[in-house]
Amino acid sequence: TMSMSRMPQGERRHGVVLKAIVLCCLLCQLTLAAPLHKKLRRRLDEQDDDLPKDLNMLVLGGSQSWGATLKNRSTESFAAILSKKYSNNVLNEAIRATGSDYPSHCVQSMIGFRDMTFDVILFEFSLNGHENTEMLARRLRARYPDAILIYVHLYSFQVDVEDPDGVTPFYRQNKDLNVEYHWGKNERVSNNVFKEMRIVMRKYDGHIYALPRHTHVMNSLFMFGPDWHHLSPSGHQIVAGGIMNILKEVAPTQLKKEPRKGSWGGGDQCVNWFMDGRIPLEHTGKSEISSFEGFGGSYKFALQFKGPGSIIFTNEKDFDVPLYISYMTKSENYPLVELTVDDKSITLNPKTWWLRHVMQTKQIGWAKPGRNELKINPKTEWQLPFRITAVNLCGACIDFQDDLESYE
Repeated sequence: TMSMSRMPQGERRHGVVLKAIVLCCLLCQLTLAAPLHKKLRRRLDEQDDDLPKDLNMLVLGGSQSWGATLKNRSTESFAAILSKKYSNNVLNEAIRATGSDYPSHCVQSMIGFRDMTFDVILFEFSLNGHENTEMLARRLRARYPDAILIYVHLYSFQVDVEDPDGVTPFYRQNKDLNVEYHWGKNERVSNNVFKEMRIVMRKYDGHIYALPRHTHVMNSLFMFGPDWHHLSPSGHQIVAGGIMNILKEVAPTQLKKEPRKGSWGGGDQCVNWFMDGRIPLEHTGKSEISSFEGFGGSYKFALQFKGPGSIIFTNEKDFDVPLYISYMTKSENYPLVELTVDDKSITLNPKTWWLRHVMQTKQIGWAKPGRNELKINPKTEWQLPFRITAVNLCGACIDFQDDLESYE
């Protein structure tokens, strides 16, 4: 390959001009993103789909569904766009930095007193962990047998593209418009998740929407915000439009005038302080509520343990139920932690490959009826203290989860 310095002068000048044109096109694309999303929004608002305007809709997901990095998520997120379209009957229960494991164990507690007969349920967990999506779909289908289920499959631009050296912008921590990016190996991972979710949705008579990818990689960038990870206003509008198209196609045959409401089974009883820092449970020892910065500059809350301590909670059922905790994970050095409940102990390792904070949920034992005490004892040195974000009792897991641990 001839180096730039050895190229003939005409070819060298041509190469410089070509790069300048490409960069100019990219900058124009980003500059036009704002008016583009306004045009897309007008098109969505004007679209007539002949659907009832009082649909009850539930949204579950992570930071994308929540509306992270948007200036006004209450109007710009795809959930907000759909809410305006369908008479403000959209309940958005998305939680930032959270995969499918938490809602699969706690969806009843998340909805709480707002439990209604939902016509449409959307869930999105492609980026923070999709592994428990089937259990979530199973619970939702049992409770809402007539609801239209739609899985929203997204991807991250900064994770799925690679530079000529095969490195993603996420790992370089560099978003350079001069680089010639291509779809990388993570695109294949994302496609495999899509195939897996398509099987799950078929099993539970659901549907799947996938955010489009353009052959020319940079033509997809307008759908993402400045961090190249979360959706831009235009991206949210494209997702909303795609969901509306699915509803327009399937609602005439699947939408019920009087949808049924089924059972939660053994139910769930979850206490979560991740979003607001308010913890109603008694805690002892070297424990304190703390806030920390998450991915994208947002703040989250946890009960952190810098030494031995405990959390006191009550199982309101008259039978033993699986006990889960939600806790923060990251690639940095969290300590190994010994967790003890009802005189049975396990060791938990919160350190993972994630380069950003992600909340994970794991079964750690069983809770007996009445008062329980969970003892927490960090066992190794740490850079970050062990952080718990929720205590979850999942009676429904006895009915719906296949891989429960006995901890005998």
